[in-house]
Amino acid sequence: MRRVDCRRCGVVTVEEAPWGDGKRTLTKASMLFLARWARRLSWKETAEAFRTSWDKVFDGLIKDWAYERAAFLDLTEHVQATVAEGDLVVDRFYSTGRQARDLDPIPHHSPGIPNRGKALHMPEMEMFRVVDGKLAEQWLFNDIWGTHAQLGLFDPDNWKASVCAPK
Repeated sequence: MRRVDCRRCGVVTVEEAPWGDGKRTLTKASMLFLARWARRLSWKETAEAFRTSWDKVFDGLIKDWAYERAAFLDLTEHVQATVAEGDLVVDRFYSTGRQARDLDPIPHHSPGIPNRGKALHMPEMEMFRVVDGKLAEQWLFNDIWGTHAQLGLFDPDNWKASVCAPK
């Protein structure tokens, strides 16, 4: 970001760079990159692997979370149970919402899904490991098969023909 003096009207404005996000030192792409890796590794391992800080990984996850939430109208998480034992906390919940935009592909995970405005009811379970009052690791388990069926990626009653048929 930089401050710009308008020579015509004398107003000082801030020029926005589309790849930046306020005063953060990482680009949007860098934040999303770290967030994708933080889904596979712990946040600490991600920070160490890419020689950055835990805070940068966290910023990336927040940016990614906001981007994903925008994909569904009225996205709501309904907690069904929470269990804590030792340094572990587990939440069982389900998410509901209606698809609001095309979903980007996630390599080796799921293809892009065009927006069909379909409703979603996705069971999920999340486990956290807490060290010194801070989240050290996180694991998320969700029903991708059911989600893809609900969003119209394939026909669950005739999945072989809808997924395996030659194009």
